[in-house]
Amino acid sequence: MDVNDLMQFDLFSGMVREKLQRFIEKSEVYSKRFSAGSMMVLQGMPCNTLNLLVSGNARATMINAEGKQVVIEFLQAPRVLAPAALFATQGIFPVNIEAFTDCTVAFMGKESFTELIHGEPSVLDHFVNILSDKSIFLTQKVNSFALQNLKGRLASYLLTHEQVETQQQIADFLGVARPSLARVLAEMIDAGWVRMDGRKIVVVNAAALKSFE
Repeated sequence: MDVNDLMQFDLFSGMVREKLQRFIEKSEVYSKRFSAGSMMVLQGMPCNTLNLLVSGNARATMINAEGKQVVIEFLQAPRVLAPAALFATQGIFPVNIEAFTDCTVAFMGKESFTELIHGEPSVLDHFVNILSDKSIFLTQKVNSFALQNLKGRLASYLLTHEQVETQQQIADFLGVARPSLARVLAEMIDAGWVRMDGRKIVVVNAAALKSFE
């Protein structure tokens, strides 16, 4: 495991490189490659390692008993994957995580990471920040699904994502059928709030979109 792979994470930014290197050498830390389209994590499987997306892009999805799937978020390295699962009471992954491109993931055993955060206050502080940011993100996600109509959810998405994916990926992320998304997007285009630049959606009137959030 290359120490440079871990130093790119804010989680370890407060540590001295040499000390982190020694920790890697004596602890259960390893990495694994995943090809695009492969599943890195399965919803419901036990979580006993800290999982770090070292390179590549992935997406987290959730599926219910009826087989309906929704995209929770798109993930870009460097990123801690499902951080709350590690110390949760049940200790299971709440989502599936799929490699969107070729990815490398580093794994750190729970006991080793627990030892690290007890001895390195900066790592503990950063980990708490990551958990807090995740909590706020999920609260906003719930608000989007429960309190906003489709136009408001699409407006929020377009305002917070610099690079917009295909319409199907947006539909998956918002948990709606693509024809429904296409209809609302067409209304926004007709109103002059957004425009299409090839397959890219460009925001033209951000103020108008914010009024729907």
